[in-house]
Amino acid sequence: MTGIDALFRGGVPVAIVHWRSGVAPCTVYHHAATETTSTRTTLIRIFERLDASLSCPDRVEDKSTEVRLTSLRPGTHTLVGGASRPTVTTTITIP
Repeated sequence: MTGIDALFRGGVPVAIVHWRSGVAPCTVYHHAATETTSTRTTLIRIFERLDASLSCPDRVEDKSTEVRLTSLRPGTHTLVGGASRPTVTTTITIP
């Protein structure tokens, strides 16, 4: 991941997750998953589908998706982006 922006949309906490990946249709966003690793830390992972049967260009593009954080309780939380090294982090405070 290249970045995480934490904000509220209609009163719901969300993370806008940014990453770089191969171009479609070779590499296509599949889903995002969140995992609470401690009381105030949530890990966000991005999963993509790869189609190795296609002749794919050797290019990458910027991608982003919105992840709803509806399970977070009030307080300040650290959001950690995926398995990339170095990881990207940000915080969000739920009133």
